Amino acid sequence: MISSKLVILNLSFNNLGNESIDIISNSLSKSSSLLSLDLSSNNIQSEGASNLFKSLLNSSTITHLNISNNGETQKNHIGIKGAISLKYLLENNCILSILNIADNLIGNDGFQIICGGLDFNNSIISLDISNNNLSNNTFFNLCIHK
Repeated sequence: MISSKLVILNLSFNNLGNESIDIISNSLSKSSSLLSLDLSSNNIQSEGASNLFKSLLNSSTITHLNISNNGETQKNHIGIKGAISLKYLLENNCILSILNIADNLIGNDGFQIICGGLDFNNSIISLDISNNNLSNNTFFNLCIHK
């Protein structure tokens, strides 16, 4: 369980897999103070990412989420399933304002799905999508998307 006084939790570079992420996800709904969660450079795959994003639907405090990768490790990979859950989170969460999904090998298809959630989101003020194998056309669509 996550402490009720904990504001920032950094679990980066711990090789946490889907099972560990599920345990963390279950604790998130019970946390009333956690503002920032850093899960960068772990081993989060599409199922773990999907469960994490679903659990954040119930969070009324987390404003900063980092599930990026260090360019050398590239273990986190949210995939299409994770992108679909992230789209739903972005459509329905008005608390999350900083999202870092860099180096997740999302690709054009995954990012197009995520953009569908951004169309309905007014809280994201910082989005890092660097190094995700996106084409020029995808970036153009982001620039005109709102």
